[in-house]
Amino acid sequence: SPRDAARLYQQFLELLRTWGWTKPPSLTATEFAALLPQSPLGELGRRFTERYNELRFGGHSCSARELVEVLGQLQRLRLFRLPRRIVSSQQEGALVPEARAG
Repeated sequence: SPRDAARLYQQFLELLRTWGWTKPPSLTATEFAALLPQSPLGELGRRFTERYNELRFGGHSCSARELVEVLGQLQRLRLFRLPRRIVSSQQEGALVPEARAG
């Protein structure tokens, strides 16, 4: 259901925050996913976002299972030390990834 999709997307965003990736409110889910790095994190993030959009806006129930599976894969990635990044706004809303200390 759309409610399930929204709940799972919040879990996804919380998980990404542990890596230092924060979604600005001005970006859509798809725009945010496009900013993720070309890495396992980014690939899973884009896959999750595709399935999220299908479930939230297209009503595809099979996508809920896939969202849970991708979340599990992202949680397993936490075992590895990936670079921490943050997305922030600069100059009239232009968004760029920047390194975060720590």
